[in-house]
Amino acid sequence: MNLIKLSLFILLILFITPIHGYACGSENNACSHKDSKYSSDGKSCESNKEEYSCTDCFGKIKNLVGKWEGTLSNSDKNEAVSVVYELTSGGTALIEKHFPGTPNEMVTVYYNDSGKLNMTHYCVLGNQPQMKLTSQSGNKLFFDYAGGSNIKTDKDPHMHSLVITMVDENNIVQDWSMYEDGNKKSGTTVKLKRVN
Repeated sequence: MNLIKLSLFILLILFITPIHGYACGSENNACSHKDSKYSSDGKSCESNKEEYSCTDCFGKIKNLVGKWEGTLSNSDKNEAVSVVYELTSGGTALIEKHFPGTPNEMVTVYYNDSGKLNMTHYCVLGNQPQMKLTSQSGNKLFFDYAGGSNIKTDKDPHMHSLVITMVDENNIVQDWSMYEDGNKKSGTTVKLKRVN
């Protein structure tokens, strides 16, 4: 019975709790892709198209299941990284773990919401930015900030966008952008190769 209550609580947090957005950048630098724009309410990025949906994008993400190794690079460091992808919830969500089993472990959960690919990133910064897929170009998937928790104002540091490049079935590149004081502060590139 407790397991059922816990499962319902997690679903409530992930899917029912309202997303609280806020203004966090200018139209010129807030979104990760040229075909996306800052929303008129100043709370999130959105595709210039009416509503971006992708019927096969979750399928592409699901293909990442397995163990990956590579490098994480930003202005402060260049270090080795391990990442594990696994399906959960009957194959309806994909869990991504950076630095699994370490004090710096971070989890991102990708899920399909009526044909729209969304994700929540549980960051070592102690916040949980939520992003939605706003566009796709070739082998690139563009995610942009759509709200989050433990992010009080536009000045709080948080991950704001992610571009995933599917180089081939065994190599991917992630480009994360962190925002602080309402502007992009830094970028982190994660280059990964499948090991099994």
